[in-house]
Amino acid sequence: MAIESLSNQRVGSSQINNFVGQTRSERPVANAPRSSDNVTFSTDAMLLMEAKQTAQAAPDVRQNRVDELRPLVQSGAYEVSSYAIAEGIVREEAGLFI
Repeated sequence: MAIESLSNQRVGSSQINNFVGQTRSERPVANAPRSSDNVTFSTDAMLLMEAKQTAQAAPDVRQNRVDELRPLVQSGAYEVSSYAIAEGIVREEAGLFI
């Protein structure tokens, strides 16, 4: 991108209004050759994008697990182990405790 040298010339409001009223294609453009931009993603970024797409494609509800637990909950036979829950939280969020 080229920056034209600036002078101490004053710009009048009519010049500003003229510029603002122009469409993008009508505005003056520098005669610099256009180059193309290239983007390269790291392997980690590619894996992160793939993981995000996989997670977004997964269903919000694991219906097979719901179907498995529903009769246990309805009959009162489903028991929750607070130790197992705490262990899972610590395992998943170990970075919070270090």
